[in-house]
Amino acid sequence: WYQRRVRELLLTVQSLGVSSNIALDSSVTTLGILLEDLAFYLAPSHSDMILNKDFIKLIELDLFELVIKMLLTPHEKIPQLDIDIKNNMLHITTCADSCAALRDILVYCSSEGDLHEP
Repeated sequence: WYQRRVRELLLTVQSLGVSSNIALDSSVTTLGILLEDLAFYLAPSHSDMILNKDFIKLIELDLFELVIKMLLTPHEKIPQLDIDIKNNMLHITTCADSCAALRDILVYCSSEGDLHEP
């Protein structure tokens, strides 16, 4: 049913930072991802689209930070995970049509989208 509502999606990121801390003698490993000025645009699918005319900004995110810490102790076989997510601003601007399209996209992604065998 999703194929009936084909949409063009565009994700823009102004700044992306990735950091990690892996040390041989340490039991803690850290991975950090920082995204700044992220925007998600949506447009109907057709070949001659112009960003500022045909795409509408649906979601705007100022700062997003994801930090994953993994702690492996000698007496445990499975490491402990600590996931920290921070966000300072999230704007969702939508009308009924784009809200339905956003719902369709989320359903599509949550059902593994293109990962199914044809």
